[in-house]
Amino acid sequence: MRGAAAPLGDRDEGRAGQRLITSGATTAVVERELVGRLAVGAVVSIAGGAATWWWARRAGRPQLRDFGRQNVIWGVVDGGIAVIGRATSARLSGSRTPAEHARRLRAITAVNAVADLGYVAGGLRLVRTGRSGGGWAMVIQGLFLLWLDSLYTKRFHDLGAASEH
Repeated sequence: MRGAAAPLGDRDEGRAGQRLITSGATTAVVERELVGRLAVGAVVSIAGGAATWWWARRAGRPQLRDFGRQNVIWGVVDGGIAVIGRATSARLSGSRTPAEHARRLRAITAVNAVADLGYVAGGLRLVRTGRSGGGWAMVIQGLFLLWLDSLYTKRFHDLGAASEH
């Protein structure tokens, strides 16, 4: 059930005070959590980027304007991925065992983490070539996605290992 709290014995304190469900969590629950965090990141990117873009245009700050616009673009893409992920997760998980589904999601998030490194590198390249507004936005988005994909690669690895026993 969405938003339902796990019993106290099923929670563990993660890094930076995060409350993570550790035992008794299903792959579907963790997948919904991942998609939810991606959606929150999308909303923050769109709202913050739009406000920055609007202010920077009025203030005549082109680098900051580019930063805001790039964040809006990333937020729209991340939001689209979250919507598609939410819509397809139940359909795709139904034909697999929990261990297979966890391994598949682990592989996807691991590949995404490698791509995230590319986003960070690409953003730094933009910064070095004088397009710092869009470049720094790309670095920040890449680091957020790298954190998210790395966290969930580990979580899906742990779920896959637990499902096999």
